[in-house]
Amino acid sequence: MAHPAEFFIKYLLVIGAALSHDDVNLNLEIHGLSEVSEEDFKKCQEILAKVPKDFRPWDSKHRTTTSWLRKNGLYSLVHPDKNTEEMRDKILSAPIVREKLETLLMSGVPYSEASRNLAELGHPVSELAVAAFRHYFWNSDLMGVGGWAKYLNGDTSGRVSPLLQSYHLAVRAGPEAAAYRAGIRKELDGKKIMMEVRSELYHTFLETRTLPLSDKKVEMLGNLARGLARIDERVQAGDTALQETLKKFEKFKVLHGNKKIPSLLDLSPTGSISNRSRDEILHSEKR
Repeated sequence: MAHPAEFFIKYLLVIGAALSHDDVNLNLEIHGLSEVSEEDFKKCQEILAKVPKDFRPWDSKHRTTTSWLRKNGLYSLVHPDKNTEEMRDKILSAPIVREKLETLLMSGVPYSEASRNLAELGHPVSELAVAAFRHYFWNSDLMGVGGWAKYLNGDTSGRVSPLLQSYHLAVRAGPEAAAYRAGIRKELDGKKIMMEVRSELYHTFLETRTLPLSDKKVEMLGNLARGLARIDERVQAGDTALQETLKKFEKFKVLHGNKKIPSLLDLSPTGSISNRSRDEILHSEKR
């Protein structure tokens, strides 16, 4: 199944067993989600065949029912707690927050880090509320790159093109690009960037070598080789500069003398400010 709201769809079917495919899709549209296919809908319906005979979804004290709901990951939506309520108030009801959070989550960012990122942007949402949203509405554990691509390409939620582009970028480029698109500005590590670019160029070089021989292939290999050489020079130059800086610090050494530490009597020949006499000072030094 390739739908990030699989658990929400199952929830809809459990609490309203008579819901049709169209009814479920209408609920998904209301919640800003794309439609579920007929095939995936039928897969979700299979959960109804496993519901206990004496099923009481609204009875939080019915052990058989609550045990089944917890086992199938549906309990906190049937019986909302404070985290579920926060999810509804601060995420589902806040389009700006939701868009940023969806971008972060689909890039593979853990819900704990996504919560911290939202706080940095001025949208404090608890980790558990983010975890609830991730579980029920935007479950990246259920979606690989192919799953997200299929979902976004068939999007029926009415998302505008720029937002869909940001989502595609988050899936392809990963957490750092997603955080940048969401508005998170981090200090860049120049050397790390150069090392990543060098690795990318090298693997592109390996892929290009497999192409049939042609003028274009020779040109591409030449450009990649020159690019790798320039980056390698920059990295080595940075390492050399660091070594030179460290060498400069080696010139500064802590010097220590061999002079004898003066005695208390030398420092205070007539007594101390604590009114200790000369004899008392001599007596204390002997001890």
